Amino acid sequence: CAYELSDAWITKSLLQSSKASSPINITESGIATDLRLLQSSKALFPMLVTESGIIISSDGYIVTNEHVVDEAKLIEVVLNNGERYTAKLMGYDKQTDLAVIKIDAENLVKAELGNSDELKPGEVVYAIGNPGGMEFASSITNGIISGVDRLITNSSTGYVMNCIQTSAAINPGNSGGALVDGYGRVVGISV
Repeated sequence: CAYELSDAWITKSLLQSSKASSPINITESGIATDLRLLQSSKALFPMLVTESGIIISSDGYIVTNEHVVDEAKLIEVVLNNGERYTAKLMGYDKQTDLAVIKIDAENLVKAELGNSDELKPGEVVYAIGNPGGMEFASSITNGIISGVDRLITNSSTGYVMNCIQTSAAINPGNSGGALVDGYGRVVGISV
């Protein structure tokens, strides 16, 4: 499911045992980003986890999934060029599973946003993320739009999301990453 909506790695430190690890990747081209998160099977020993996000402004605002940054003690963004930033959680919405973080950076290449209302079944799309950890950073899978306006109920909150159905592979680690149309415009965010 891709929920309707540049390069960086995001790291989060969790002191929570119930979180599953997954990768995130944000690209410097502004299309997507992978995030690394610290997670733990024991509260005293955090482990690294990776997820994705999308740079939405040149001054450091990044959108990702709420579950990616949930209960984070530390969120770190690593740009494609290796620059590292500590991010601040600016806001989140558990119902829609969306969050916005901010890094103290300027002149970033932001993603170009498309219009998901214009998508038609059969159009080619690309899912960008980091399945399997940093070894597969900025992986891209392609597919087509299988359907639009698919109503999916969030099992945790009961919120009904309007989703884009795609045949592009969306794997653990793609959470928060971009679903991009054939023109390189972000038309969705992987959930």
